[in-house]
Amino acid sequence: DHPMLGELLRDQGRYWFAVNEFEKSLASHLEGIAIVDPDQTEVARGIDLLNVAMARNRLHQYEESIAGLREAIAIFKKEKDPKWVSKCHGELAEIYFALEMPDELEEWARKALDYAELTGNGRWEYWLNYYIGVARKLKGEIDSAEEFLAKAKFQVVQYGDQDWNALVKIEKEIAGIDVIRGKVSQAEEILRRVATIEETLLAS
Repeated sequence: DHPMLGELLRDQGRYWFAVNEFEKSLASHLEGIAIVDPDQTEVARGIDLLNVAMARNRLHQYEESIAGLREAIAIFKKEKDPKWVSKCHGELAEIYFALEMPDELEEWARKALDYAELTGNGRWEYWLNYYIGVARKLKGEIDSAEEFLAKAKFQVVQYGDQDWNALVKIEKEIAGIDVIRGKVSQAEEILRRVATIEETLLAS
């Protein structure tokens, strides 16, 4: 009956999510949400929906995640909160990336990128440019895909504290484009360099 129990369960859910314990994260968030809080704001209710949707996304419960995100977007739009709307857009992009649905992937990544560019969120920009590059590649728009992937790579390098996992993913997509263009030896050289980095990233 402690008045902070709901918030403590939400905190626990966030910590479980941070260590990739997504089932426990989902359970904690759902338990916290079940505790009625008459003082909860609409934005807080939207954040609950987003947190649950994020856990469900990681558990590959895509339909439930999409439904929750759309509900959260409606709340955040009503509250005129672009930051949280953008987070939902980005999460939808991640779902459609996993589902390899290029039209939907580009739609939501583009919406999230609009916010990232407006606010100067460089770390978020390179992931979204990467997603759009992958979407264009899936649609066979190779020149455009190459442009977005090159931009994403430049942004990763320029960011400073380099995101090596992102850089590896981007380089592999670029290598894939080289294969499509018939530049197999060039693609193999990219993958050779990437393998050197992966040896370190995957080291036990």
